[in-house]
Amino acid sequence: MMNNECLLCLSLNECPEHFGSSSSRDIHSFRKGHIIYRQDNPNNHVYYILQGIIKIYTICESGKQIIHKLLPAGELLGISSLNDAKYASYSAEVLVDAKVYILEKSTVLDLFVSRPVFAQRVLKQIIKAKEDAYLRQYQLINLNVRQRMARCLLDLSKIFGEITNKGLKIKLPLSREELASIVGIAPETAIRLVSDFKNNRLINEENHEIIIIDDQALESEYQKKT
Repeated sequence: MMNNECLLCLSLNECPEHFGSSSSRDIHSFRKGHIIYRQDNPNNHVYYILQGIIKIYTICESGKQIIHKLLPAGELLGISSLNDAKYASYSAEVLVDAKVYILEKSTVLDLFVSRPVFAQRVLKQIIKAKEDAYLRQYQLINLNVRQRMARCLLDLSKIFGEITNKGLKIKLPLSREELASIVGIAPETAIRLVSDFKNNRLINEENHEIIIIDDQALESEYQKKT
């Protein structure tokens, strides 16, 4: 389910892990919970995720964490720094132990000129991120909490799902608070909905990971008219 195709390999003609460390090419390993960069802090780099999962979030004035996206291997972070943005508009935290390739802003801009394929793929990623943001806004306005939870689990399964003999397991160590933040609901509502879906045998849980038992029934929950 996960897409491990290397964006940089297509541009640089070899995997970045084969490069020696330098000011513009640097690979770092981070443990779960590490903050790669914080919201409103200076950021002049672009980050390519080689392994692991990165959580993208903002903190609102009330102190509540709002998760906007979970990025798997093959995605880029910090694209906004290319637009002369001096400060990060969101925080990036390691959700699953990660290996990240850190590039200087100048290196990425040079790649845009020298490697058109790289530029095209980055542009597609930016467009996809915009479309996802519009879709999230639409869902928050037009869908009830049950529909939003069903849609969220289906979407996560497409990116992080692993087929097992018990069903489609979402390989993510999400707390109820994190799941609630992604859906845009209160933690107690997330707990109630997960319990309800389990009682109706739509999903199950194993080692804090959700397993989708009946994806068609879950899709029906999403499609129900309010």
